[in-house]
Amino acid sequence: MRKLARRTAAGLLVASFASIGLALDVVGTSPPWQGDAAYALRSAGDAMREVAAGRADVALVSLPLPEPPPNVGELLWVPLAVYAVRVAYRLPGVELRLDVRAACGLFSGRVRAWDDPELARLNPGVDLPKLPVLSVARAWPNAASFAFADACVRSGEWPRAWRKSSWQAHAASIGANAREVSGALGVTGSVTVLGPRENMPSGVGEARVLAKGGEFVAPTATLGLKDTARLPKGPAQFLPAPNVLGAYPFRGLVWGVVPRDQRYRNRTLQDANDVLAFLEALRAKGGRDLQPLPPSFRAPIPLSYGDRPLALAGVSPR
Repeated sequence: MRKLARRTAAGLLVASFASIGLALDVVGTSPPWQGDAAYALRSAGDAMREVAAGRADVALVSLPLPEPPPNVGELLWVPLAVYAVRVAYRLPGVELRLDVRAACGLFSGRVRAWDDPELARLNPGVDLPKLPVLSVARAWPNAASFAFADACVRSGEWPRAWRKSSWQAHAASIGANAREVSGALGVTGSVTVLGPRENMPSGVGEARVLAKGGEFVAPTATLGLKDTARLPKGPAQFLPAPNVLGAYPFRGLVWGVVPRDQRYRNRTLQDANDVLAFLEALRAKGGRDLQPLPPSFRAPIPLSYGDRPLALAGVSPR
């Protein structure tokens, strides 16, 4: 990688890059979708500890993290991309339509049969089978479960205590791993939630969900917020409900997590500038099942190196 760095009259440390082939170490629950960074799958907590210890440069996660060690300083959460959560079900011959209330009810135990009157109202003319709802949850923390729970708790359909990345709610079965969840979806009447980069088993359908404006929409990774909305400062806060017509309601964010002050653990200015360029590259373009944030939601990334703010060429920090 070729890099040119300069210091402006205002004291900003500015770098421009000839390419985004960045030799960085990235850890977390989401692999990077731009650049050439080395990636290792880690839980959200382990990813934070790797970054804090200086063994990794960036954590990419969709879940809340534990508190960092006190010697690391403030962690910066950078929203990078949007993903959709699919409500996956096995009902041969049925093209299922749901609203947020009904979808949440399938997992809370409130909707226990596929021919429930609430589902029949949303699916007029559809021959819903007289079968029990076999909801499948997961034992391990995952992005799909967290984003789905976020929407259900925010809407008032679930209690706040269920806003977790590995909830059980009133699921009929709990999968200990991805293979068990896929196997459970082989049973007619089963339903679960799937997130980014998770393959849909053969014969399993994706529910269309009622969006603002009255349209039933397929899972689409769109933020669905007007420019006046504000994003949360991290996944510990609620992602606002979509307020744009036709926006799919079940979605979450992938976050990049780094120390705000990049002068730690013997890190160099070049390391810091590489991290900034990498984060900018990720949020500028989407990847598999991921869409970038709209430009109006891409605030300058306030990284610093000691008492000097960092910026890419042509980008000024606030």
